[in-house]
Amino acid sequence: MLKLFRFADFWNKKPLENSAVRIERALLDRTRRLVAGLNVDDAFESISGSLVVARGHGKSLRVLYCDSLSLPISPALRSACQDLVQDPQSVQEYRSCVAELADVQAAVIEQLKLKAGKYVDRILAVSVTDPGVWLNDFDGVVSYMSLCDATRLAEKTGVSVIDAWPDRDMAVGGKGYPLDPLCLWLLQADRDRKIARRANVAIKIGSATNGYLLPPSDGLDAEVPTLRTIRTEGMDLIRGLLKLSSVESLASPRSRQLLVSGIHSKELLAQWKQIDCVELRTEAMLRCVALPTNASLTAEQLLCTAMKWISVEVQNGIQNSLQQLKSEYARMRAELQEELNAAPRTRKAGGGLLDAFDRSLPEFETPGSITVDAPNPISDALVSRLQNHYAETQVSGSWRSHFSGESMGDVDGPSILAAMLGFMHVDQMPANIPALTGAQQQRILGRLTPGRPNSWRNLLREMADHEPSAMKLRDAV
Repeated sequence: MLKLFRFADFWNKKPLENSAVRIERALLDRTRRLVAGLNVDDAFESISGSLVVARGHGKSLRVLYCDSLSLPISPALRSACQDLVQDPQSVQEYRSCVAELADVQAAVIEQLKLKAGKYVDRILAVSVTDPGVWLNDFDGVVSYMSLCDATRLAEKTGVSVIDAWPDRDMAVGGKGYPLDPLCLWLLQADRDRKIARRANVAIKIGSATNGYLLPPSDGLDAEVPTLRTIRTEGMDLIRGLLKLSSVESLASPRSRQLLVSGIHSKELLAQWKQIDCVELRTEAMLRCVALPTNASLTAEQLLCTAMKWISVEVQNGIQNSLQQLKSEYARMRAELQEELNAAPRTRKAGGGLLDAFDRSLPEFETPGSITVDAPNPISDALVSRLQNHYAETQVSGSWRSHFSGESMGDVDGPSILAAMLGFMHVDQMPANIPALTGAQQQRILGRLTPGRPNSWRNLLREMADHEPSAMKLRDAV
């Protein structure tokens, strides 16, 4: 029966021949850990889940296998959740929504447990991410409420639940977002143990376009490398242009054709470049489109101009980030040179050390790979444009390109990122980056709700057996 599940085939690649091989295999299996990730999408249309197998701890974490699935959210529950996010009315409505969401989440977890087969007891925890409810107090303080009923979910499934990720970051002065950059770095960065040379890029298009330059790391650095951000307009601009044009939605064949091919308006592009305000740029760009001078522009020109704008801004952001990375390594080399010159005993060996430093430098001209996470029409258009600009770079719109092996199951990016947050919580590894969230310190994120006793004891044993890496005294206190 287990042969029906690809997960069981992955874990048992070779038959067990004798007791010695069985013991060796059991020890090897214990180096692999299993965490499930759940994500509720921003539009409350579906809940996706991933079963993720990884080896290593903390910064040495390596994903070996994943398999994903999703279940739709009923229209009634979707409408209730959307109304709650836009205008929270009462505690009763909130409790009703999270309870119904927990029932759908529990159904996703049960299907993931079926995929795990006989290894279902090895699931350490379920990590849940959701849009949440963001509230602005009268004094301007922003608060967050998770849409996960962790107690109900843990009781229905028996698995320990980790949720409420933004809370701890906000408690130390952060915004509570973005919390996925470090997960992206663990998944997509070049972390070759010999010489890591490629700086990779992750692009995610939501309401706005957010990208990160993921610097290489061979694991010898004491801290997580600095992630540089790339930000420009995204789906808010596209949706605004759809309302002004005759195109109904991105799902139509016409919109797909308009996004990938066509001629952009140089005049409109020049008007957009003259806009100074950054925070309200999308609204200002849409006001430019509504001007009488642009009344003759067709839907094709509007959508193509928007994709031209986004692609050029992403390219400029990538090049600026690479230049910043190059400047950082130049500064590090200068500091090394000063240290060698200051010590007479090491002056003779200084040339060899500098040569070794130069051989380990990353590639600064082009990124090693670019991954685009966006709706299908937008993803195809941006991948095509970036591939034309970076001919020697692997540009992909699929998460599968970051995983090897024919035994891989379906791959869903958001739920895999949720599972990565779960791994970092289990490893007692801080997941927030203060430079991006505005927090005062790095902190271990997430709220842990125990499952049934056996699941809870397995999780505690795993957390007790691992000794996390040392932190700076300032961050630890």
